[in-house]
Amino acid sequence: MKLVCFPYSGASGIVYAQWRPYLPSDWALVCIDCPGHGMRSHEALLNNHEELVDDLYNTYKDEFLGPLVLFGHSLGALIAFDIARRLLNEGKDLKLLLVSGRRAPHISSRFPPIHNLDDDTFLKALNDRYGGIPDELFLNKNLREIFIPPLRADIGISEQYHPTTQLPLSCPLGAFLAEHDHSVTLEETLPWMCYSQYPQNVIAIQGNHINCITNPISIRAILQVITNTVEF
Repeated sequence: MKLVCFPYSGASGIVYAQWRPYLPSDWALVCIDCPGHGMRSHEALLNNHEELVDDLYNTYKDEFLGPLVLFGHSLGALIAFDIARRLLNEGKDLKLLLVSGRRAPHISSRFPPIHNLDDDTFLKALNDRYGGIPDELFLNKNLREIFIPPLRADIGISEQYHPTTQLPLSCPLGAFLAEHDHSVTLEETLPWMCYSQYPQNVIAIQGNHINCITNPISIRAILQVITNTVEF
């Protein structure tokens, strides 16, 4: 089985690399990189959600073969959701979709948009909302030139996202909410269950918006949901 993981805004698939030791030996871990991120940092950034989903669906088409579980965190949850719909429409063997750290697709944000703010205001707003912005990024011009463009592109995609349909998926869907993630609430997460014919639960995991997917206890909890839900 393949576990395909989609990262949050500004991140690359490498954030999931530390999941490998926790996976059963017969599972494959696929860590997705968006254009302009990680191993694809030489490629042009995309700032349109549909174009991004098209790119990832075509770039990773060989990885979407065989039994699959998709996991997406924050922006990655939206990407995984739309990839899941395409996979199911094409009859692919998608066993489960898991999302984390993101309000349901049709729920409006409680926060004002920030992707068009100047660099300093943008970084401060990001840090206030999600945390995890290192001090060096505020102080080092060279680092800012590297990290702000992908962050800004991804946040723009996230802020401008609108679902194309609310038809439920024909695979199970589960959601996670970190105990100290102040960017999303339980009330905003629960409506994800409307997007599946086989809704699972919203499960609390340890951590904040950034470190919840690298916390060993949270990783084990996420993987336990997979083993409890998917028939092997």
